[in-house]
Amino acid sequence: IGGKKLWVRLNVQNSSAGTVIVNRDAITAHVSSGQTINRASGAYTQHEPYVIMAGSFHPVYVEFEEQGFNWRDVGGVQIDFSKAIMKDGQPVAVPPLVANH
Repeated sequence: IGGKKLWVRLNVQNSSAGTVIVNRDAITAHVSSGQTINRASGAYTQHEPYVIMAGSFHPVYVEFEEQGFNWRDVGGVQIDFSKAIMKDGQPVAVPPLVANH
């Protein structure tokens, strides 16, 4: 947590024989109140998808802005990749990442 944002930083590894595409704009955060938070957008940020070749990895950074709450008051957050990672045009089943502070 920094300022009014929750920062998520991770590496996505492609262990398949194909190409994986990561659309950071499709990564969402779910808070305990049931609210879904979309990725924050900056004025100068390019949100092009990452293309990850077979056997490679790529760092993925996303941030989520507070929306009527304080991140420090939220007990846990689920980061949802269900619509963000694709292989051969199909979603890749990735379990949600649970972030606690």
